[in-house]
Amino acid sequence: MHTPLHIIRRNLARPNLARRTLIALALTAGLGLAACTDEVATHGHILRTATVEDVRPGAATKQDVRAVLGTPSSVAAFDDSVWYYISQVRVSQAFFKPDTAQQQVLVMHFDGSGVLDKIGVLGEEDSNEVTLVARETPTAGHKLTFLEQLLGNVGRFTKQEQGL
Repeated sequence: MHTPLHIIRRNLARPNLARRTLIALALTAGLGLAACTDEVATHGHILRTATVEDVRPGAATKQDVRAVLGTPSSVAAFDDSVWYYISQVRVSQAFFKPDTAQQQVLVMHFDGSGVLDKIGVLGEEDSNEVTLVARETPTAGHKLTFLEQLLGNVGRFTKQEQGL
């Protein structure tokens, strides 16, 4: 038989279970929401305005620019007198595709003697989308099967060639 004291104890224990369940649910929801926070990734040279202002056209040389801003992200393919400092900030949330929050390209043009001629700034609005082509360049001959690759060298080497 259940005594009234036993019933009271059992009922007191249940709110504790409900409280624990509520705390566990709150922690699970908090961790779930924390996983959805934005992840910010910076790529390239994040340049401050004060640092760029230290480099003056007509006075700074390539060595001065490199000392202040560091090594450029890229140099023009056909003209080594054009330097690019590229920066990008991307924001991603959970499993979604990252979005570009900020993109900037600082272009340094040097004259023939290596003195900074002008500074240009390109933003995201100046960029062009490039679509990649999935084609492959065909090769001569036939494609070897796995078995042909595995057994292709059997008997190919002689003892004379091993002595070389």
